[in-house]
Amino acid sequence: MPRASTPSSKPRYASRRSSTSGPTGVSRPAHPASRISTRGPRHEAGMKRYRLLLRLLSLPLVVHLCWLALRHGDGRYLRQRLGFGLPRCPGARWFHAVSVGEVNAIAPLIRALRAREPQRPLLLSTGTPTGAARVHALFGADVVHCYLPLDWRHAMARLVRRTQARHLYLVETELWPNLIDVCYREGLPVTILNGRLSARTTEAAGWLRRAYAHALAQVEHVHARSEEDARRFVRLGAPADRVSVAGNIKLVRDVSPSVPTTVVPSGCSYLLAASTRDHEEALIVRAWQASTARELLLVIAPRHPGRLAAIRRELAPLGVRLAVRSRNEAISGETDIYLADTLGEMQGLMAGAEFIVMGGSFVPCGGQNILEAAQLGKAVIFGPHMDNFEAEAHLLLEHEAAWQCAVDRLSGAMSRLHQSPELRQCMGEHGREAIAAQQGMLERYLEIVLHGRK
Repeated sequence: MPRASTPSSKPRYASRRSSTSGPTGVSRPAHPASRISTRGPRHEAGMKRYRLLLRLLSLPLVVHLCWLALRHGDGRYLRQRLGFGLPRCPGARWFHAVSVGEVNAIAPLIRALRAREPQRPLLLSTGTPTGAARVHALFGADVVHCYLPLDWRHAMARLVRRTQARHLYLVETELWPNLIDVCYREGLPVTILNGRLSARTTEAAGWLRRAYAHALAQVEHVHARSEEDARRFVRLGAPADRVSVAGNIKLVRDVSPSVPTTVVPSGCSYLLAASTRDHEEALIVRAWQASTARELLLVIAPRHPGRLAAIRRELAPLGVRLAVRSRNEAISGETDIYLADTLGEMQGLMAGAEFIVMGGSFVPCGGQNILEAAQLGKAVIFGPHMDNFEAEAHLLLEHEAAWQCAVDRLSGAMSRLHQSPELRQCMGEHGREAIAAQQGMLERYLEIVLHGRK
């Protein structure tokens, strides 16, 4: 617990000890974290070093934000990432989901909360323009959106005081030490949902681990997605009695997904390579050329649409004829590959595909979420690099809804699925069944948010 203020040591923010209401007057319940000491010389030293590093990096960070704002034509992104132009949302449940994957993960929970508490405002913050676009596409005006500022202490204090939220829920790996510290001092409870930590985080530099430990001691509860993640949170410094396993909310999908927009003309059979990463497109194209699936159009949807020039350069030696969606180039009988380098159309691309090869998994990028494809009833092939989606991969493999193979076996897997519509249909049905079996987890997370159940 922070020490009481003295004339010579005045705290920068209001003490939690004085009241369970924030300085804005919004009533907030006291929670167990308020009784736990979070301070120690080593943890304080870690926080000081973390804050010093942020100050030193301020100029390059601001330059990078300016570049992103110009690239996306989003002035609000720049203002709010710097801590200005933030919305008011008194009494809201505030969720922070960094980008598209995390927004998709909590979408069923957000919809369920809207149904249970239609009058309570919901604030959803993201760190990327693509995440913001996904929020607006999914929820429109049903939730308030803002960008999370850089983890500067003054910017986070402005955000917390301005929004006047009732509770903050951080989704997955969003451990921002200054944000959590400010929330603690302002009396805003913080809970981590679907908590996930990589082994790399637990092996970070000592000073950074101490900064994380300082933050985790101020969190009300960590609801980890797996036993291994729970152990990593405790190893990093979270009190063991405030860490529990709630399951992976990414395994929960909307029961009735929205009707996807058609992207490829009807009657055009195609194989989709989804969310591909640097140097992965050429690997997949070579496998496609060596398979019977070359009879299908290959649609490539890169994870980052701005890579058009690099992709064309890598595919040039392979002698393929491209049509590019961002340039409004039509698919013709001569087209080999359709490059769908636009945002917000992945569901439509998945819905129309014969089967899907998931990118980010044939190069060491940690993989990509495969559950949306399974929910749409599509057979999925993914590579060996699924480090960030191990639970999802295990679920679909266990239900025989997907195949995992190395890149040198990819052409054979493509050929087999191409030649067997019955096998594709069977795998798709298994995928839908696997998703349906996870719906009970949504109720568990609802109880956590509504009643604080562990």
